[in-house]
Formats: sequence, C-alpha cells, structure tokens
Amino acid sequence: MDGVFGILTEKAVKEFQHKNGLVVDGIVGPKTWAKLFNQKNI
Repeated sequence: MDGVFGILTEKAVKEFQHKNGLVVDGIVGPKTWAKLFNQKNI
C-alpha cells in the first residue's frame, strides 16, 4: 500500500463491490465502508 487510490485500488474496490452485491462504481461510499467494516477476514 502506498496511500494512493490508483487504478489497482479502484479495480479491487469494484471487485469487492461486485462480490458483495453493491453498486459497482469504484467509489468507497457509506455502503461500501459498512460492508468493509463488517467483513470477518479482510
């Protein structure tokens, strides 16, 4: 991790959103944050 929200981070966010039934937009909004914080194994 380098602290930069680049293309690889956006791709990972989109994959996470898809796998979790969220709107796939690559933006870590409130619903994505909520799912992230409720994960058992990140």
